[in-house]
Amino acid sequence: MKCGRILAVAATALLLLLKPAIATAPVLTYNIDLWPSFTFSLSTSDSTTGTTVLSSGWSYTSFTGSVALTPGTMNFIHLSTGGGSGYSPGVIGDFTLSGGGTFANGATTIVTDNATGWNFSQTGFGTGYYSPTVRLGSTSLYDVPTGAPTSYWLIDSNLNYPGDLWMSVAINLPEPASGLLLLAPLTAITMLRRRR
Repeated sequence: MKCGRILAVAATALLLLLKPAIATAPVLTYNIDLWPSFTFSLSTSDSTTGTTVLSSGWSYTSFTGSVALTPGTMNFIHLSTGGGSGYSPGVIGDFTLSGGGTFANGATTIVTDNATGWNFSQTGFGTGYYSPTVRLGSTSLYDVPTGAPTSYWLIDSNLNYPGDLWMSVAINLPEPASGLLLLAPLTAITMLRRRR
């Protein structure tokens, strides 16, 4: 009987410890500058655009914010643009994960001064991917616009490319209820002890 009580207390304590991790959905925080006319979406399939988070106009635009992700499955950051205006489409900034998960680069933060983990396409999401170019920004034609940060931009490898562009990065998220598997044996043992 005493052993059963100890196990019950242990099971309850473990549940309290695991509850925050189980209840918290992974969150993506972004701090990005886009040019030109980008749409930022989140998807659970790399071949579909997904749900729009924000859209920018034809001027250079900065965005900061956070959005909840779908736990227990692969998520994808999707950035798409119509290009044009003689500038090469590009993005500068960082994305950070909290509450679990990693980007395709194996880290909880992915930035635009390193091409690892990013995919570019001139035909659509999930197809025709190639590695992007990281370039120090300037205000010259075919690069970033006047007023934009002169830092490292993730851009199309063809600097004179004014057409459509699709950018993708994968996010690996753990199964949120996996912590319950640790709790199940303790609960079962407690119930058996109580029956005896």
